[in-house]
Amino acid sequence: MKNLSYFYLRALIATCSTLVSVTFALVMYPKLVTLSGEILGTSSDVKIITLEHMQKRQSGNLKYYYEPPANTTTTNEADWLPYVATYKHNEDGLHDLTNYALEKPSNVVRILTLGDSFVYGMFVNTEDNFSELFEQMLNNKLTCPQITRFEILNLGVAGYDIQYSVERFIKKGLKYNPDIVLWYIRDDDFFLINEQIMEREIYFSSQLETSESALLNTNEDKKSKATTLAYDEFYGKIKSIRSNEERQAYIEPEMASFSRLVKAYSGPLVVFTFPDTPEEYKGYINELIQNNQNGNIRYFDEFPDIETFHPYDYHPTARGHKTIADTLYQFLIDSPVLSCNSS
Repeated sequence: MKNLSYFYLRALIATCSTLVSVTFALVMYPKLVTLSGEILGTSSDVKIITLEHMQKRQSGNLKYYYEPPANTTTTNEADWLPYVATYKHNEDGLHDLTNYALEKPSNVVRILTLGDSFVYGMFVNTEDNFSELFEQMLNNKLTCPQITRFEILNLGVAGYDIQYSVERFIKKGLKYNPDIVLWYIRDDDFFLINEQIMEREIYFSSQLETSESALLNTNEDKKSKATTLAYDEFYGKIKSIRSNEERQAYIEPEMASFSRLVKAYSGPLVVFTFPDTPEEYKGYINELIQNNQNGNIRYFDEFPDIETFHPYDYHPTARGHKTIADTLYQFLIDSPVLSCNSS
């Protein structure tokens, strides 16, 4: 069994719209590899990492919060991929090819994308994720009075739930003074609560060190096994929820985090999801918006079919990311958020 990080495993499970066996997901999961090389066009040597070596440190009330380290490159190799996917993180740890100045010029429109592995761009090269494509599209196709450049900063991180996305925005996003925030939310962002799962993963890891039982004493990598057990337990817990009251209480931490972001940022916020998100969770998203509406929050889910890596994985392909970029572009130029002329 390949060595699996929590971050990649959660990103894989995030592609499933139904509650499936985590053990099955583990069998599908691709090998992680590393390579050496230069990033961002520099000649200096950089440390090459896998997401297994993310920076993990407590942030506020989040004990297990993690982020990509700055100036690093990670790679992902799967048997079904015709290439090795390469992810480049800039000097601030954002998944971007470009370094962005903290002080935003007055003639620049800055957009932040926020979310999990679907925003991060799992399984596609950095230059092919929709944030990069969208930035190119805006700069090449729009002519705007008094605007010379658009910048799109990708704050997405594999495995993030709502709480972690909000924390990343507060820590990393606000200082860039964004003009618009695009936040992708899907069903698992509500019910796969990182803090709870990681707590149980630590518990099972400790059990693996001491237990002699057949359940825990296997040849499988201990960390992978601990993650499997934590997710199996978590899905069992979710399945046991029957009433709307129980479900609302369960997702309350995620709902409360949304309010934290809105209090910190009052500018234009577009919350979007894809058509395959279950209606129940689209309802939760709209409830979030209604409860926190300040006149600047919009909801969008009118995407065409998005090509994915199905049947191997449900993350978008490079063509899928192009579709997302095209759709968001049309949505923004048709909305009051941007008032520009397309060329």
